[in-house]
Amino acid sequence: MKIITLSIFIILFSDYSYSQNVSKFDTVKQQNIHSEMRKKYNFKNLSKKQTKEILTKYNGVYNQDIENKIGKSIFSKPYLLSDGRILLYSIFDSTAALYESIEHLMSVVETSKKLSQKSSQHMLTGLLPYGSDFPLHVDELINKLSQQLSIPIDSLDRSNKSMEILDKKFKEMESSEFIYQNYFAMIVAYAGEVMIKTTPGSYWKMTYNEKDSLWEPYIITSNQTKFNPWRELYVEINENPNNPCLSCALAGELHKYGLMK
Repeated sequence: MKIITLSIFIILFSDYSYSQNVSKFDTVKQQNIHSEMRKKYNFKNLSKKQTKEILTKYNGVYNQDIENKIGKSIFSKPYLLSDGRILLYSIFDSTAALYESIEHLMSVVETSKKLSQKSSQHMLTGLLPYGSDFPLHVDELINKLSQQLSIPIDSLDRSNKSMEILDKKFKEMESSEFIYQNYFAMIVAYAGEVMIKTTPGSYWKMTYNEKDSLWEPYIITSNQTKFNPWRELYVEINENPNNPCLSCALAGELHKYGLMK
């Protein structure tokens, strides 16, 4: 098992680890948590040498009260420094994360819990409206995409090339979360239609995911190949939120199924 080595995640996700067969998407979700936390909170990661020096210089003392507040972990221990800062010491690798105060640490703890809960959800949770009727609203969603991105509807001709128009529009948007909440359903609708035009005889099919209690849209080709018009797109937006290449993701999916040379 491969444990996340960043100190804050060792304590906050002490029961969380990666297996060697973890899906690409699950890995991306955890990278996204890391990225969001570092953007939102200015905690400092310390090397082994820095950790030892700071503990010595500021008379770091293990503090059980703080540990009770943040939750006990077999991987790390909190130390209160003489200047009021908190050093979260990693037993796993002797590094640490440094926080300006107990309030600073607690704010990170609470946010990380929320992000962890969010990361355990299915990637489509809350993003695709209409349930099993999603295919009936595809044209409506594409028209909405055209209007919201100011793209002439004639330019959205469902060709592979037209995906590059979306790439240009989504470049440097606010964040992956912004794209998901505002545009993802429209992107899936359009990507599915591109797939259908690329492989004549294909059609939409909704599959109910009992584990996550939601409907997943797929494209079924004439030879009964099941094409996924959302997974690679979601991953691409996660990995490149400021410049996603949706055309690349779709082309990769088509190629994977032998539908694009």
